[in-house]
Amino acid sequence: MAETVKALLRKLVDLRENELRELKEFLETLEQTPREVIEHSEFEFLSRNNQLLARLIKREGSLTVLPVESLKIQSDDRAIQWLAKKVLPKASEKHGVKFQLAEKDGGLTAIQLEGPNAELERLLEPISWSLEKASSR
Repeated sequence: MAETVKALLRKLVDLRENELRELKEFLETLEQTPREVIEHSEFEFLSRNNQLLARLIKREGSLTVLPVESLKIQSDDRAIQWLAKKVLPKASEKHGVKFQLAEKDGGLTAIQLEGPNAELERLLEPISWSLEKASSR
C-alpha cells in the first residue's frame, strides 16, 4: 500500500510541475506581448492542439500574426515555405490578399496580411498548421 501511495504522490507532483511549467510559459508570453495587444479586445491569440503559436493583431482589412518568440520558427522551414510559396500566393491571386513575411536572423517574426476579412479568417487555419509544424522541428 505504501508503494501505491508513493506512486500516486509522484504522479501528482509530476502533474503539478507540468501545470507550473505551462503557467510560467504563459506568463513569459504575456510579458513579451506588447501592452497594446493585452489592453485591446480586438487582439487574439492563435493556438492549435492546445499549443499557443502566435499573437494576432486584427484590424479592418488587415491581420498581423506574431509568432511566439520562444518557438523559434525558422523562416526557411518547409511548412513556412509552403505557406509563403503556395497558400498565400493563391489567396493573393484569387482574393487580392497582400502578404509579407518578416524575419530576423533567419527566424520568422511576423506574417502581415491585407485583404477581405473573411479571407483573412480562412487563412488562419493554414497559418496555424504551418506554425505548429515549424515549431515541432
